[in-house]
Formats: sequence, structure tokens, C-alpha cells
Amino acid sequence: MAFLLIGARGQLGTDLLSKNRELFLPWTSDEINLLNLQELEKKLESLPCEGIINCAAYNKTELAEEETLLAYTINGHAVGVMAKVAHGRNIPLFHVSTDYVFDGKKETPYQEGDLTAPLSIYGASKALGESLALSLHPGAYVLRTASLYGLQGSREKKGNFVDSIVQKGEKSDPIRVIDDIWMSPTATSDLADMILKMIEDKTAPGLYHAVNSGEASWFTFAQEIGKKMGFFDRIEPVSKSVFPSKIRRPTYSVLSNEKLAKKIPLRPWQEALTDYLSKKFLVCEKY
Repeated sequence: MAFLLIGARGQLGTDLLSKNRELFLPWTSDEINLLNLQELEKKLESLPCEGIINCAAYNKTELAEEETLLAYTINGHAVGVMAKVAHGRNIPLFHVSTDYVFDGKKETPYQEGDLTAPLSIYGASKALGESLALSLHPGAYVLRTASLYGLQGSREKKGNFVDSIVQKGEKSDPIRVIDDIWMSPTATSDLADMILKMIEDKTAPGLYHAVNSGEASWFTFAQEIGKKMGFFDRIEPVSKSVFPSKIRRPTYSVLSNEKLAKKIPLRPWQEALTDYLSKKFLVCEKY
């Protein structure tokens, strides 16, 4: 039997499939509607599999403020259904969550035991999913991650931050990037490796921060991209107030991966970024 992979067309799902297609039974929105909880439960109960990996999510962070029911159903209640079924069948559930469950008031990296305090509907819906997964199934793995980028790109966001900066770098205009929001840039390829290693090693279930090591502001992240691609000198730091948003975002949501790193080697985000750029673009290393 294989692991059921929900959200197989996304950035993370695509990387998981590329690394070990034989391990997974891929599900996309063509196979299941996460808004139909009864159908979801029925299909999960009848499908032979040895585990469930949920990479699907409602990721439209700003639109979630208006489409509240969609966000809570997909990010929260659907996860509860997965956890209930997985518990009943005694199979593991891997659920991917986010740094947006925090309010960003800390000045040091968040640990798994820190209290959640989401600032947005998106963050609150993801916090609900975490809570349901962990409370309904002792065999659940909740993997908080952040600022993902992968070769597939995000379908909802039409790409990812790295690709967007590279595209802007092809022009001659200055590139203005926010310098007062800090996070943990993470490559989906590395996150996929983490999940596969946890399955292989039979890591104990629970809550883990699954991110590349280190921290960056969006500006310093962009600087590293520019350094590799040859347009470092055109990247300019600006305040988040320059780009108004409908939602409040945590200003510091760096995740400590110390707990997972004790079991699995987790490399710095700069190394992961270099690998990504070398696979997708020509890396110049001018600086």
C-alpha cells in the first residue's frame, strides 16, 4: 500500500511525487472536494492506504478574510475529518501548517511549545487544523513550515517569491522589498526530504517546525537571490507600510527547527536557495 497524498499538484506535493512516486497515491481537487466533508470521510474510510499526507490548503491569505467559511472548512474541519479517519484506521497523518499561527511579537525563534495567536483568518483556520489533528489523532504529525518555494510554483499565488524576484531582476528597475518582516525561507524540496525521512525513520508523532535553518527578512532573502543572479545592487529595502495589506501579518515568525534537527539534518536556507536557483535558473555568483 501507499501513502495518500492530498494536494499532489501543489509545490510540496509535486516535489514529494518527484522524489518517490511509488510511495504515493496522489489526490488532487479532481479526486476530492475538501469542502464536502461527508464525501471526504467516506472516501478516506474506503481507500486502502498506509498513511495520509495533507499538503492541501486554502492559501489565499487576504481573500480568506472574506471567504471565511472556505478557509475554516479546508484548513480546519477537513483536517479534523482526516485525523478522525486516520485514528480509526490506526494510520499516520502528516499535516502541513504555517508560521501564520503566531502573532510575531517574539524576538527569538518560535518553539513548538509557544502559544499560538493568529492575526488573520488564514492563520486562525490553520491553527484550528493543527488543534484538530493533534487532539483527534495521537498518530498525527503537524509540520509547521514557512515561506515555501518550489519548482512547481504556487497555483493560487501564481508562482513564488524567488521566481518573482528573478523576473524583476531581468528588468532594469529598482526592486523594492520589505525589510521589516522576518521569517524562515524554506524550499519545498527540502521539506519533502524531511517528510520522507520521518516516514523512513518512523519519527515519533507530534508537532514539529519543519523549515530550513536560519532566518531572513524578505529583503535579505531577495538580496541572496540577487547575489546569485547578478542584480544585487538593484534591491532596495522598504517598510511593510509601502505595500498595504488587508490583513495583519506577523512581523517576526521565524521558526526554530531545533526539535526536528535533533533527528534529521536540516541545512541553511542559503544552501537550499542555491540548489533551487541552479536547477531553475543560471546562477551567476557575481558578488
